[in-house]
Order: sequence, then C-alpha cells, then structure tokens
Amino acid sequence: MEIDDDDDMGEIHDEVDDNRLTLEQAIETLAVAEKLMSREINKMKEDCKRSFEKIENINNELNDVVYGRIPKGGIGQADDIERLKVTLHACLVDTDEFQPMDV
Repeated sequence: MEIDDDDDMGEIHDEVDDNRLTLEQAIETLAVAEKLMSREINKMKEDCKRSFEKIENINNELNDVVYGRIPKGGIGQADDIERLKVTLHACLVDTDEFQPMDV
C-alpha cells in the first residue's frame, strides 16, 4: 500500500509560502533594522558618555570637598548651603547624632 503524501505537503507549502519574503524584501528589511539598531546604539553611547561625565564631575566635586579645595563657584552660596543641609539631614537622620538645625 502506497501513501501519497505529495498532495498534502503541497498544500502546507502553499500556506507557508504566502508569509515568506523575497530575497530583496528580506535584504531591505534587514537594512532598515540595521539602521535603526545603529541609531539606538549611538544614542545609548551618547547617554553613557553623558552619565559618565556627570559621575566624573560629582567625583571631582567630592574630591574638592575631601581635600578642602574651594569649589569653582565659590562658597557660601545659599543654594549650596541648602543642599548641604539636605545632605546632612539625609546622612544623620537614622542616627542618634541627628539634631535639627536652625539657620
């Protein structure tokens, strides 16, 4: 007894073929995807560069504080004093040493 599978397979392939891309379509799709990925990678590189620069600036400012150097903007600025109060509060709020400041 011989089974004829060719007819059934032909129907399956016809259904699958409807969803396939031609070589040219696949190349176009991949080229567009490559451009989009390249843009995304470049954007991520720029974001990382900006983040690194911010971290580097913060590190330099902290080094200035540690070694007693006067910041570029000077000292005694009202906003700097307020930021120091907030930082001090954040550092000491969970300790027994915390005492509210009146300034």
